Amino acid sequence: MVASTIISNINHKINILSSCNLISYKNCSNSFNFADRLGIKSNLNVNSRVSRIVYWRKPEIPFVKLNTDGSVKRNIAGTGGIIRNFEGKVLSAFASPLNQCSVLTAELSAVAEGIEKCINLGYSNVWIEVNSQSVVNILNDKCQGNPYNFYLIRRIKLALSNINYKISHVLHEANSCADWLANVGC
Repeated sequence: MVASTIISNINHKINILSSCNLISYKNCSNSFNFADRLGIKSNLNVNSRVSRIVYWRKPEIPFVKLNTDGSVKRNIAGTGGIIRNFEGKVLSAFASPLNQCSVLTAELSAVAEGIEKCINLGYSNVWIEVNSQSVVNILNDKCQGNPYNFYLIRRIKLALSNINYKISHVLHEANSCADWLANVGC
């Protein structure tokens, strides 16, 4: 096959993906010139990027904050979490290994372990922060989890029924302690 034919075929496929909104200019954030050459249309102004500072926020009284994360590597996985009070003082932390599993299973396992730790320590007002929007959606009943995780989700929801809680998504950069602990758990 001639090089120009290959390039033409690739360009055609990319244009199809772009027209179906399966790929966009945002996907090419580090190579806008490349996107322009491929004909991926821009609907955003490159110069209008907004930087924002991401940081962990203390919980409001009477809540403790539980940040959790799951980590999956080649043949192992791990969970990690940290519980802090309204002053940001660390009350407890954990890092645990898991058998090989999906990222979602690791994330849910971390939440389950963290909630159970909060309950065992006597904390009944818990603000849970995770950097997985899928976990937030599953626990807020906005979507169903994978059937493989059915019993794990049920275990979490049963534990949540015993406490006053809120759950929210946090960007990865604001969840770095839990991320580090999850990697230690591996």
